[in-house]
This record gives sequence, structure tokens and C-alpha cells, in this order.
Amino acid sequence: MSTLLPADLAHLDGHILDVDSHEMMPLQVWEETFGPEVRPLVEAWRNNGETAETDKNHPNVPDYAGDVAPIDEEVLIVKGSTAPGAADYERRLQVMDAMGVRAQLMFPGSIGLYGTVLRANHDDLELFPSITSGRVEFADKCIRMYQDYLLDIAKFSDRILPVAPIIEDDVESVIATARRLIDSGIKAIWLPAGLPVGGVSPASLSLDPLWAMCAEADVAVTLHIGGDGRLLASRAWEQAEAFEGFRSLGEFSVDPYSTSSLHVPFQNFTAVMVLGGVFDRHPNLRFGVIEVGAHWVGPLMENMDMWWKAMGHFNKNPHKLKELPSTYIKNNIRVSFFHFEPIDVYVDRYPGIDRVLSFSTDYPHVEGGKDVFRRTYAKLERHGKGVVDRIFVENPGLLMPSSV
Repeated sequence: MSTLLPADLAHLDGHILDVDSHEMMPLQVWEETFGPEVRPLVEAWRNNGETAETDKNHPNVPDYAGDVAPIDEEVLIVKGSTAPGAADYERRLQVMDAMGVRAQLMFPGSIGLYGTVLRANHDDLELFPSITSGRVEFADKCIRMYQDYLLDIAKFSDRILPVAPIIEDDVESVIATARRLIDSGIKAIWLPAGLPVGGVSPASLSLDPLWAMCAEADVAVTLHIGGDGRLLASRAWEQAEAFEGFRSLGEFSVDPYSTSSLHVPFQNFTAVMVLGGVFDRHPNLRFGVIEVGAHWVGPLMENMDMWWKAMGHFNKNPHKLKELPSTYIKNNIRVSFFHFEPIDVYVDRYPGIDRVLSFSTDYPHVEGGKDVFRRTYAKLERHGKGVVDRIFVENPGLLMPSSV
């Protein structure tokens, strides 16, 4: 029984569903876990001048003593690779119990996250500059090793749901990789938001076998910050003096340009999926957009509905939508939000968005915030128990297997 939940959330103790958490083992155990092949990535992080003392999200913990931090009232505050349960999954379950969380999606850390980041941005030589050759091949190796590692985690507990990254250069390889992972027990996959899927539009009919496979197997498809690639071909937009010197949180930079535009690839991918009829063709497909905020979702629903109503009569395409675009977002898509967002205002402004917003902790990442349960409830309280329960339990449930 949780002792950390606000009294007003006590009725949800043991039922809360978390759509964003992370494996976050420190680099000191990467080689032990995955083998010496990952040493170039270990050294790239070890030699970049930071440690977990200067940046809580940094994976370098020189004096790492193991996953030994106490699981107490500080669990809602402590962050980083030394947080309890960051690497030990038995302890992660205890952390979840302390939080009142029934189940959580667990996105990659270590070589899974940074292999994906490298693969999606392999031509950016400022990223991991010490890895000078064979960058694509090395990233692919890291991703494959991490995928195999997740297969064991998937068998460990039905409460910890590892999300497997997939980046391939052609549709056939994407489908084959997804098939291998799904057949081995993976219940959620992660696709980079800024890259075409296997080189084609997410709405291409050539990807319908992938979406059908995921829908039939009760597998969620997700987008998540990090490894997004470059939707914009030029980097010149961000290369200005006003954007220099800002800290990176591992997955993204917190300079003003990056934070105000980080949602753009995700909004684009989502719009393509909706307007391209993917959810029309696959009504049971479940789709999550994680850790890029939710401020864009309401305006996107309004924008797509406006154009559908105004220009829909010009559409003679046999694949045109049967419903308002916003209907598919409400039925098929769930979006996490940052703890500092005014989600109560979103609920005021955008009808139906309370069916989309989904709770997350981002544990144990810094940007997940402190005491997110109390902060989230404080914003939703005035909207009543129905909205509270939807955002903490019912909405996140769409991205979980039906058995959870």
C-alpha cells in the first residue's frame, strides 16, 4: 500500500498506470551487461567532461555502488542513475508499489537510448565525436543487443513493460524486426518521430502489415523524445548565439529553440497517421506520443477538423477519412504531458482532450519533476473525479496490454 500518494488519490492506489519511465543503469555497468562491444559508447560518455554530480541525467557515476538507494519518501524526489530501481527491476517493482503504480511503460536508457540517438543522427559528427567510423553499424549493433536484453525484461514482470526501439532502412526490415520482437513477448515499440518508417510515410499502405500486426498482437506503437532524426534538413535554424551554452538533458537540449519546437516531428508524424487513414484502416491500433508535452494536441485537433470540414468535399480519394480527424485522436492516441503544463486549462479549452492526456512519471529522469502525483492532481481536482481517474488510469490503459 502506498504511503506517498496524496489522500485524494488513495482510491487509485495500486491502479495508477504510468506511460513513461526509463531504464537508467550507469555506464559503469554497460560493458558488464552488454559486453565489450559497447565500449565506444561508454568512452564517449565517460570523456565528455560531465558526471552525474553535475548533471543528474548523465550516466557517468564514477563511485557507483549499485542500486542501493533507500526506497522511502524521497523516491518522489531523487533522480538519475543512482535512484532506487534505476537498474534493478526487483527494486523498480518496490518503487512502483511505493508510488501506487500498477504498471508502467519502460523506455530505453543506456545503449538502447543512445544507440537509437546515434542511429537517427549518425551524420551529426558533433554527436559522440569520438565514434569516428562505422557509426551506423555500431548503432545498429547497440540497438540489436538492447532489443535482445529487453526480451528478458519482458518476461520478468507483467507490470514493467519494456518498449523496444526499431530503426530500419526499409519496410521489410521494420516489419521483420517488429515480428521478431512481438513473437518474443514485447508489448510496445518505439519509432523515431523525425524519420520516415523504413523510408516511407507512416501512412503508406506498404506499412499496413506492421500496423495490422501491432493491432492484432495488442502492441502499442509509440513515439518518444530522443533519437528523432532531423525533420528539417538544415541545422541552420538552431545555430544562433542566443541558443548556445544550454544544458542537454540527454534526450534533448533545453535551449529556447529546441524546447519550443521539440514537438514538431511528433505533431507531424501524428497528423500523417491520422489524416493518412491509418486508424481508419486499423481501428484497434493503439498509439502513444510520449514526453514532448501535450500543448500541441488540442490545436492540432482543431486545425485538422477545420480543414476536414472546409475542404472535405474536394476529397475524392478512396482513402478519405470516415470520421472527424479529432475522433481518431480521442479513440486511438494517448499523449503524456510535462508536470509543469497547465493541463487543467487544456481540459477547459479543448473538448475531448481529457480522453487523450495520460499520466507519466518519467522516472527516474530529472525532467519528470518532483512529486508529480500531487502536482497533477492539484491541477485536475476542479474537473472532478471522472477526469482525474481517466488521466491517471483509464487513458494510460490504452497503451498497456489488455491483461494489465
